[in-house]
Amino acid sequence: VIAALYEGRGITRDVGIAVLSLTSTSHQLFQFADTAVFTKTLRQLQIVHPVEIVLAESLNETAANPTSLRDLVEAQLPDARLFMVPRRSFNERLGREWLSRYCRDELVEGLMVTLESKTAALAAFAALLHYITETQNIGFLENSMIVVFHASEGMCFIDASTARILELVTNHNHAKDAMHFLSSISHVKTNMGARLLRSNILQPLCDANTLEGRLDAVEEIMKSADGGTAVRQGLENLLNMDQTLTVLLFPPAKPNLAHAEQLINTVIALKHVLLTIQPLAKHTESFRSEVLAAIHSVLTDSRVEAVRDLVNATVSDEVAWQTSPIGMRNQRCYCVKTGCNGLLDVARQTYRETSSDVYELVEQYNARYSRSFKIAYTSSMRFYLTDAEASSAADLPDEFINCVQKGKQLTFTTLELLSLNNRLNESLTEVYLLSDSLIMELVEQIQPRIGILCHVSESLALLDVLASFAFDAQRRSMVRPEFTDTLAIKGGRHPILDAASPTLVANDTYCSGGANVQIITGPNMSGKSTYLRQIGLLNIMAQIGSYVPAEYCSVRLAKRIAARMGNDDDLEGNASSFMLEMREMAAILHGLGPTDVILIDELGRGTGLTEGMALTYAICAHFAQQSAFVFLATHFLDLADTLGEIPSIVNLHFQVQVHPDREVPFRFLHSLGDHPSSITHYGLDVAAMAQMDPVVIGHARSI
Repeated sequence: VIAALYEGRGITRDVGIAVLSLTSTSHQLFQFADTAVFTKTLRQLQIVHPVEIVLAESLNETAANPTSLRDLVEAQLPDARLFMVPRRSFNERLGREWLSRYCRDELVEGLMVTLESKTAALAAFAALLHYITETQNIGFLENSMIVVFHASEGMCFIDASTARILELVTNHNHAKDAMHFLSSISHVKTNMGARLLRSNILQPLCDANTLEGRLDAVEEIMKSADGGTAVRQGLENLLNMDQTLTVLLFPPAKPNLAHAEQLINTVIALKHVLLTIQPLAKHTESFRSEVLAAIHSVLTDSRVEAVRDLVNATVSDEVAWQTSPIGMRNQRCYCVKTGCNGLLDVARQTYRETSSDVYELVEQYNARYSRSFKIAYTSSMRFYLTDAEASSAADLPDEFINCVQKGKQLTFTTLELLSLNNRLNESLTEVYLLSDSLIMELVEQIQPRIGILCHVSESLALLDVLASFAFDAQRRSMVRPEFTDTLAIKGGRHPILDAASPTLVANDTYCSGGANVQIITGPNMSGKSTYLRQIGLLNIMAQIGSYVPAEYCSVRLAKRIAARMGNDDDLEGNASSFMLEMREMAAILHGLGPTDVILIDELGRGTGLTEGMALTYAICAHFAQQSAFVFLATHFLDLADTLGEIPSIVNLHFQVQVHPDREVPFRFLHSLGDHPSSITHYGLDVAAMAQMDPVVIGHARSI
């Protein structure tokens, strides 16, 4: 994935983003007004996850400014490679011209109307295409691109910090740990489905009709005779269709032998995909929900059958996708039907005879030396010999060379075998080059119909995600969410913990216009932070069209979900934990919307007690005058009592049984109760549980 960023010069701070994926069939444009710290831009980049980012050279002139776009991108996406290009490459006029030339005809008119005032997006598009043609040896076919402009409307905004806190796609403590929200709900079978699910989690939907359509589909899959098993099994055999179509969409500017080989692979993969979707079309035939019926309609489109006929007219009936290198090499060799080209048939006969010579040579070695040498093949080494009995080169006759110990066996070759490998390579090169002209003719016939194949890929990705939701709902006790003006959850369970623990304690949640701010108190480790995360995750599950782990769930569609938790310093930004906390709270308050869900853990703890309580009170009082749903966990018990006097603020606490005569004085129930917590000085008890020196604890109690 390669992205280009363009920061507009106007006072609105418009940012344009163009994204081109070499493993996807549709390419994306974005434009939005951003804040001084480019929150939306960074969030969008983390969603598309580019490996290379193109920026204008002039941005580098402000490197001393800690909030410059370049510096922020470097800090937030350290794994991405940044490339600075002249600002003249970001040419809006050229972007408009290239969009008209390369985008599919049926999309151009609508895009031009949509992008009429989106100059930043068009400028980024121009720079991206210029960069790719100059550096990637990739050309673009006229009337071939599928370009999608994404407006921010209809999506829920989740910033990068919130995604990290809620562990949406990575584990907060261990980046390589597979335990996170995505892994806990994902049962997709395809790469396309995995990409769509990840994107949906980071950018949930806000349109009730779209979500109800998804939920209808999930419910129908669950109620089908086999519970969606046949669909999931059919998807399991599917190759990465996006990657297949990408090769067809992006021919190299200078074709070569490697591309010829890749193109043959792609056509074989396309044949496999077209065969695989036939049973999937059959499995979706009986579905009646609008979304599943639309998917079935795409899979059975007459244009798909036309592509299948084109492929079958050129590609041999016996050719099929193989997973082994030698298997795929043979499939490439015999991809084109016999009789299409006489010279190709002769070249293949030479290849066949040379291949037979390889196996005969191995038999001769075994007979000559009374050994059991075996032939093996890799793409890099070609044919070579192995022997599990020999422990070193000294155990082999002198004619065996290039001996390498690999595990428990020895690998080696001979001059004769090397010579045969060279002859095989020569015949294969001839086969590939002769096949290439015929395959290119086939691809040229397919290209006008690539649009429907892209729709097939998108439909299969959505089907995969919906089948995954259905599977998850069947294996766990989950309910279909409703969309109302109230957040009401009965028996809600934390999705990540629920997937790992069958004994998880469930809790209720209720938030409405008359009680939109919830203050949650309780001792350390009682479950406050987990509960806050649970609220955010259940909201997200509902807003991606999934069932929810609860007895009942009603959700108000949130335009933004924001979480503020943690107490870390920003050493590079020279900001204390309190300064960082205030920056994040300022951003939350500045962009506060009427349907936002705000999750805050221990606000004001990074400064003095008086200032911290005063700020927390003022912020909560401000929230109480809005309609956003706010959940705040705090240890300021006096503050909770005072805030409880405000009508729209509700006090809750996590219940704990106290046993002062025991070594561990608390028994955490992890269940939510009304009113503020009545337990005081629990910090001393928690310190004692942490094996703090009893003398120190006693001194603290006396103070």
